Amino acid sequence: MSTFISNHFIQQWGDNIRLLSQQMGSKLAGTVEKETVNGEAYSTEQVGSVDFAPIVGRNGDTTHSDTPHYRRWGVTAPFFKSSLIDKQDLVRTLNDPTNKYTQAFIAGAGRKIDDVIVAAMTATAYTGKQFGSLTTAFDTTNNLLYKDATLISNGTGSGTAQPLTTEKIIRAREILRNNDVPEEDCFIAVHPKCMSALLAETKVGSADYNAVRALQAGELKMWLGFNFVITTRITAVVSANIYRNYAYHRAGMSYGVAQDPTFEITRESTKHFSTQVYARMDIGSTRLEETKVVAIDADVSIRAT
Repeated sequence: MSTFISNHFIQQWGDNIRLLSQQMGSKLAGTVEKETVNGEAYSTEQVGSVDFAPIVGRNGDTTHSDTPHYRRWGVTAPFFKSSLIDKQDLVRTLNDPTNKYTQAFIAGAGRKIDDVIVAAMTATAYTGKQFGSLTTAFDTTNNLLYKDATLISNGTGSGTAQPLTTEKIIRAREILRNNDVPEEDCFIAVHPKCMSALLAETKVGSADYNAVRALQAGELKMWLGFNFVITTRITAVVSANIYRNYAYHRAGMSYGVAQDPTFEITRESTKHFSTQVYARMDIGSTRLEETKVVAIDADVSIRAT
């Protein structure tokens, strides 16, 4: 049987991967603003809030005031994956969505996209007319729930450690509302271990318990004003048991794409003509507005009672 790999086969495999990636890949890309990028850096224009002043008297002079305006920058970086397949029957079934190599590439691309977005949630952001002219740190004073729902600090507070609780989620919602963040399109990215703690905290038989159980099972997406996204890409911070979850508005984060995933299938003569499956993408992420992202630390080593 011929082992020739046609351009049509390669194109079809790439198209299938891209389609499946949209359906099964990243969990977070669809929850943030997406930007198409030309080059390595991209910018988003931001306009701050304005206040109206009363008109005093008749035929008075018009007073002017500046409208807050700034430019937020994001940077993309290339990522790739390459694998050698020495069994031709596996190559011929790559177009099958159930093929393990196809599934692995889709899952890997999705995880990397989510890693990039998660890292940008609290990373230093770049602001100014030119890229790199000013840096903006995440607001750990006002937008970080550290050990408990009442303590907001720079990560060195002495509050009693707690898991993810209903109180913390309500507090995060309060912070966003106090910042005049729209109630639509609010999300919370939560690690599965933190979701288990939240389920343990709610009383069995209560409406909250049933809601959290439905969230875990994927039967319910929204609770307490947030669309829940359960993801293992949430990482431990401060210590191995403290996981940082994120409550945010869609407009608070951006995901930049300089190059959508592209795919190649080639025969490698230096590898006994094994088939190389290669994928590459160029992506980045940045925090757009400090007031629209809240970090929620949770201790997964304990359970609320």
